[in-house]
Amino acid sequence: MNIDVTTDALVNPLDISVDGTILPYVPACDSFDIDAGAPAPIEDAPLVGEEPITPEEPGCESGDDDGGGIEIMAGYCPNGSWSGGICKAYNNVREDWMWRYNGVRYLRIQDCILPGTHNSAFDKEAPSTPSSETCQDVSPLKQLRAGIRVLDLRVQFFSGYSAGDPRRFSIFHSTTSGRTVANDILGALNQFRATPGYNTSREIVILDFHEFKNFTDAAHVELANLIKSRLGQDRIVPTSMAAKTIGEIWSSSSANTVIAYNDRRRDALFWAGVNQRWIGKNTPTNNQLRDFIKKVGDEKKGAWELRSVQAAKYSLPMFVPNDRSGDLMSWFSTSGGKPILSHYIINTDWSLRQRLVDNCIHGNSLRARSISYV
Repeated sequence: MNIDVTTDALVNPLDISVDGTILPYVPACDSFDIDAGAPAPIEDAPLVGEEPITPEEPGCESGDDDGGGIEIMAGYCPNGSWSGGICKAYNNVREDWMWRYNGVRYLRIQDCILPGTHNSAFDKEAPSTPSSETCQDVSPLKQLRAGIRVLDLRVQFFSGYSAGDPRRFSIFHSTTSGRTVANDILGALNQFRATPGYNTSREIVILDFHEFKNFTDAAHVELANLIKSRLGQDRIVPTSMAAKTIGEIWSSSSANTVIAYNDRRRDALFWAGVNQRWIGKNTPTNNQLRDFIKKVGDEKKGAWELRSVQAAKYSLPMFVPNDRSGDLMSWFSTSGGKPILSHYIINTDWSLRQRLVDNCIHGNSLRARSISYV
């Protein structure tokens, strides 16, 4: 097929050869073309203290950046170990933390404190890593295995690719990262569900489809069908389960994934989009961001609403995502007034450079003691 390169509505210009034909699709690192349906549940999760099983990973090389030179560096890792952009706790198991630790099983999904990643598929391992947009160290699959439970996604529709080409639904911000919904999000989620040695089939994951570019009515239907076929409809948590606690969902179904879809043309199985609370500017001061986060925590949340706070900012003069790991551990602390208990979904840049996941684990155990649905 010959393509008019004057428009990006059909295909990504980077996928067009010199003779005007579409280049073959090359999967990104940690891309997985997984068939529909998630693996069967593991009946018994390993006990805390058992030696965890570390699955073998394909080699991952960082994508080509634009010369900004983002380096993976330690953020803030007290009482933890640092490796490859991830601060790991010595004592917490994150792969199946929702199933393993008390807390979330007594809460409704929308009432949980969940660690998320801002612009989840703009990571250092993606095919394209522009310095002004890349804000995570590792792929969506590795984020999930490290305890992240909410992925923040913006999708661009490219109608010029043939049916079934993963690039039809590509991840974008102002540019595209080279990651696709089909393989890098849905395929990776299914691969996460198959992580050996852990009961990851029970982990509730929210895919937050927050923004759509170049979409038509037909494109929304196509994306919905792709999501349902790749994950399996029985794995999608319908809105009718919003009144159930996670423990009740586990006992009554195999559903484990919430599709939050920020468009009125969403499928009947999908939830309304996450209410992403953002400060409204890219370069606030640290104190301005701190005060905004507190303000969001003081707001009243609707009973059925999924709400996130976007705890992210850029730094000048390079205009790159700012690592505020130490501040984040204070702003979302489980001690000293327990400010984390005022929040729900917490989306940050460089989300795994500190122990936010561990704060969320502890925060949910505290929230479960103080909330009652009777």
